Order: sequence, then structure tokens, then C-alpha cells
Amino acid sequence: MLKNKKIAFQLSFFILTFTILIFIAIFAYDYNVSKDFLLKNVEINAKNLTNSAANKIESVLLAVQKIPHNFARMLENSTYNEDELKSMLRALVDGNPEIYGGCVAFEPDAFLPGNKYYALYSSRDRSGEISVNRIGGESYEYFYMDWYQAPRELSRALWTEPYFDSGAGNAVMSTYSAPFYHVKDGKKVVRGIVTVDMSLEWLENIMASIKIFDNGYGFLISQFGNIITHPNKQWIMNESVFSIAEENKDKAFREVGRRMIKGESGFCPISSAMLNLDCWLYYVPLKSSNWSIAVLIPSSELFDDLNTLMNIIIAFAVSGIFVLFFVITYISNKVTRPLNELANITKIVGAGNFDVTLPPTTSKDEVGILNDSFIQMQNALKEYIKNFESTTKAKEKIQSELKIARDIQMGIIPKIFPPFPERPDIDIYAILQPAKEVGGDLYDFFFIDDDVICFAVGDVSDKGVPASLFMAITRTLLRAKTVKNMKPGTVLQSMNQALCQDNESAMFVTFFLGILNLKTGELHYANAGHNSPFFMRRDFKIEEFPKPQDMPLGIIEREYHNYETKLEKGDSIFLFTDGVNEAVAQDGAFYGDARMIDSISRVAGRKPREVTEHVLNELKEFTRGADQSDDITITVVRYY
Repeated sequence: MLKNKKIAFQLSFFILTFTILIFIAIFAYDYNVSKDFLLKNVEINAKNLTNSAANKIESVLLAVQKIPHNFARMLENSTYNEDELKSMLRALVDGNPEIYGGCVAFEPDAFLPGNKYYALYSSRDRSGEISVNRIGGESYEYFYMDWYQAPRELSRALWTEPYFDSGAGNAVMSTYSAPFYHVKDGKKVVRGIVTVDMSLEWLENIMASIKIFDNGYGFLISQFGNIITHPNKQWIMNESVFSIAEENKDKAFREVGRRMIKGESGFCPISSAMLNLDCWLYYVPLKSSNWSIAVLIPSSELFDDLNTLMNIIIAFAVSGIFVLFFVITYISNKVTRPLNELANITKIVGAGNFDVTLPPTTSKDEVGILNDSFIQMQNALKEYIKNFESTTKAKEKIQSELKIARDIQMGIIPKIFPPFPERPDIDIYAILQPAKEVGGDLYDFFFIDDDVICFAVGDVSDKGVPASLFMAITRTLLRAKTVKNMKPGTVLQSMNQALCQDNESAMFVTFFLGILNLKTGELHYANAGHNSPFFMRRDFKIEEFPKPQDMPLGIIEREYHNYETKLEKGDSIFLFTDGVNEAVAQDGAFYGDARMIDSISRVAGRKPREVTEHVLNELKEFTRGADQSDDITITVVRYY
């Protein structure tokens, strides 16, 4: 539609359009950079606050954990009677004000013979008095309680899931249980469990200190996702991250909950079911207890200042664009008025009247020069039009034929990658870039049977259409002559014999053929005068194949040698034509083997597609716009 508009309009339109696009690009870049910078700072702040709170909690929990461990060692290394045990247990609670109570529970008959249940529990009441009571019996079979059974079966100390205990002052409690042992029949076996109970009220103060913006806050969950601390008191020990996610059908929040109870840490966006807002969440595990601490930050508060600033910038930009529009319109109309007059004359000329008289002009600016040039054009245009049609038709015919030839050439080589997605033991990627419309390079690969794959790369001696035809013949012979259990040298000998017959153009092709057994890793190959490929070993070493000793195909009938080696899983082979290592830069320098080896060494171990694209990108950077002097073909085969 714009091509029918005046230059003044087009000038105004394009300048304003590109001005707006540039502004949008700058605005988007600035907004994203500012957003990323803001997010990074908030993440660092949230990380520092969360880790600080986590360290405080860990220091308390680790200190409490030492109490039952020390008591367990004392029980293992000394003898004691019931009164001494009660006295030790009373001293345990009295000497550690941070715990509410402690317990020693024995295996059946482990302390007093004939007593299946023997467990002493010492606790501190609200007045501070410490009592020691014997628990356990038919009504309280502590052997089956979580605090006893879990550390006994796992043979390690652990924190129980937090619980609400009205007897401890309506507070959230947690128990840390540690097993102690004795030697029986020469084996170390569990004799009982030592526990300490601790109120978790102090966690509220630590979590309340976490504040980011107006509504950001921290919360703590247990190893099973139950909420231990939260600003909403009704959720404490009554809800879990999974019950809240299920109630709100929030799959993302449920997934975050899974990662938290797995002991992972992270910073991610989430639509919070806890606030009914889009938020950012930072979470980190408490390794001593398998709990997890998290900080929730509303996105609206996080980006509020940034959005306000960007709105102001947009308002100024829109005002500036309107001013620019009027200025450009005025200037463009003034500049293009003489061109409009000349445009009316060109319509008459375009209708076939080449003798129309142009208006006189005395200016020496671009309009005057254009007017003089138009007069000269009138004189030459008639003759030019006569020759133009015939020349155009001939050129279009040639271009059409070359395009068809290129399509045919590219159609006979594999070009779907990955070629064998159902095979996890092999990956291949290849590229062919002709220097002209058609070229003489080729690559091919195909399975001979379920375990054996054949791959090849070749380079015909000439370029253009003759080379493409010779290339097609070579590829057809490869498919026809390659049969099961045949050695590569025998295949090349058979192909060479066919190419030598009636080869009046004296064309030849360098050719590398490899046959790889994917079951054993054995590689059989033959080389008819082609560039030696390179091994990219799984330990990232680059090794060159032995230099070829055999002549190219199509010169003279002869035998071809067979070679063999072995690939380890993870090894790759880099095959190429001389269009790669002999690529020429604008200053006449060759790319060379050294640069090519250095290039592939830096991507050794990567997938074939990544290796190929890396080499092509470096080759493009090296030539920097210079005309492609030769066909470029690269094939990378990786064995898994």
C-alpha cells in the first residue's frame, strides 16, 4: 500500500516508524535490564535474609541435637541403675532450658529383665518444676510411635514431624530422637532411644524478622510440607503447601512444594495461592531437620517503582513523536515538491511517449541532475527496451534450469536431522554448501543392516553442472555397490571400475568411506585421495586418520586398501572437504588445518550439530564476506 503513496508520506512514515521501533527496542531493553537488575538485587536480599534466618534456626537445632547424642554416648559407656538414670534424666532437662522435656526409652527387657516397657520421661511444667515419670504400657506402646520406630529402623537420629502439644503451653513442638546401642552376641544392636522435646515458638520471632516490601514475608514448612510458621496463625499445623495448592488447584505451587521438601533451593516466579497474587519465591532447606524456609515477595510491589518510571518515559516519548511527526511532514513536503512534478512527466513516459518534453530547470542540485539524466535516458531507453526482453528471457531460462539442477542435487542427499531418532547409539549431522548454484561435493550415510552403518564424503574435481552430475553418479554407485559384509576398499574398487569406464571428461572424485559396527565399535574404512578425517575422542583429544595412500576414483582401475580401528562410546569422527580447510579470506589467507583443528577441539564432546554449526560460524567469521571459493561439506558422526 505504501508504494502508491507520495514520497513525502513515505518519508514521514518510515522515519516515524523506525523512530518508534528504535524507541520500543530501547525501552524493552532498558525495561528488561532494569527488571533483571531489580530481580537480582531482590534475590540477593531475599537470599541474605533467608540464609540469615536459616543460620539462626540451624544454630539452635544443632545445639539441641547435641544433647541426646551426648546423653546416648553416656548411656553406652557407663553402667547405671534406675535411680541414677532418673537423676541423669532430670539433670538433662534442668541443664538445658531450651528443651521442654527428655525421654529414655528401652527395648523390651533391655533395662529391667521381665519388663517389656521401660521408658522414663522428664519434663518441665509451667512453674519450672521438673518431674520424672515412667511411661509405656499396653495403653502407650511407644515401640510403634514415630519418635521411637523411625530412628530405630533407620539407625540414625532425626527430627519428628512438628506437632501441636497443648500440654506444652499450646505451642508447636518437635522431638529429636537418637538411638543408643550395646553389644550383644558380638554385634552392635539398638538398646533404646533418647529424645528431647523442644517448643518451636521461638521460630515465630525469627520468621517475623523477615520483611521485604510491604507484604513480603517468610514461612517455614516441615519435611512433609506442613506449615510450621506463617503470618496466618490458622494455617500453622493445620495446613500444608500441598493442601493449599490442592484447594486452589495451583499446580505450580504444588511443584515448588515438592522441590522444597526435596531439599532444593531456588528463586522463581509463582502465582501465590497464599496471597492470591503473582509473587516471587525464594526457598532454602534446613539440612539438620529437612525443613525448608521460604520468602514470598508480591510482584506488584517488586516492580511498582519500575512500572511508574516506565509510564513516565512512555508519556514523554509519545509527546516527542507527535512533535517529530509535524516537523518531518513539513520538511518532506518542501523537499519533494519538485520531484512530484517530475513524477507526473514519468507517468507519460511510462505510457510509451518517450518524446515528451521535460520542464526546463536551472538548478544544479539532485533534482536538476535527475532532470538531465532523464533526458539522456529517453534517448537510450528505446534501444534498451528492445534488447532487454530477449536478454531477460535467456537469463531466466538459465536460472530456472540451474535452480532445478540444484533442487535435484540437494534432493539426493540426506537432509533430515537427526536421521535416526530411534537409534540412541548413533548421531549424525551433515551440511553441504555449493560454491555455485550446483556443486561437486557429496555426503551420504545409510544402514547396511541393523548394527552396521555406512557413511561417506566425496569431492568431485570440477565445479558446476558437470560436477553435480558426476557427484550424482558417484552417490548412486555407493548405494548400489555397498552390500553386507563387504569391506570399504572392495566397495571403492567396484565404484572406481564403474567410474573409469567412458570417463571422457577425465573427471575424478576424492572419496572417504567408513563402515561402523554399532554393536562392537569396530570401524572399517578406505580413503581414495580424500582429506584425512579427524577423531574427536571422548577424552577430548583430536587425532587425525592416517594420510590416504590410494588415488581418487575415476582415474585408473586399481585396488584400494582397507583400514580398521575401534571407536569407544562417546567418540566422534569429523569429515570434511577441502572447501573448509582451503577457504580463503578477503586478504587471501587460507583457513588451514591448524585453525580447523583448533576449532573442533573447542567443541569436542558436543553433539554433531553443535560441532558443525560451530565450525561453519568460525569459517564465516574468517572469510568475512569473501566469495566462497569451493564447495563446503562437513559430516560429523558420533558413536554412543
